[in-house]
Amino acid sequence: MIGIVIATHGDFAKGIHHAVEMFFGEQENVKSVGLQPEDNADDFQSKIEQLVSDVDQGAGVLILTDLNGGTPFNRSLFIKSNDPHRQIEVFSGVNLPMVMDAINHQMLGSDLATTVASITKEATEGIHQAVIIESVSSDDDDDF
Repeated sequence: MIGIVIATHGDFAKGIHHAVEMFFGEQENVKSVGLQPEDNADDFQSKIEQLVSDVDQGAGVLILTDLNGGTPFNRSLFIKSNDPHRQIEVFSGVNLPMVMDAINHQMLGSDLATTVASITKEATEGIHQAVIIESVSSDDDDDF
């Protein structure tokens, strides 16, 4: 089973984690951690490393972060590069559709490559701009 770690600034990770549990129930192989103002980068990296170890069952680990180039993303890259034998994939731009798709693949037993391809697609296709189409009213009864 693929492990999932959500690592973000502030309480965003916990919020997404809570939201997915509303849909899927409690997930034991999904963990979240948020970088708080009082945290230093090394301690935060240690927290992520511990969570990666907690969820790694040998099928790979997804680390889903909020901001490309931010501390959660950069520290996750350090973890990936310091352990090249462990299958770790790091993403920025975490959103609810991405996490839900990752959990769905986790539950299906999908491999890491299949999951990575799917969540990349789901994350981008899950973004839509709402458009309100105004109806045209007509007093004519013979339109239809």
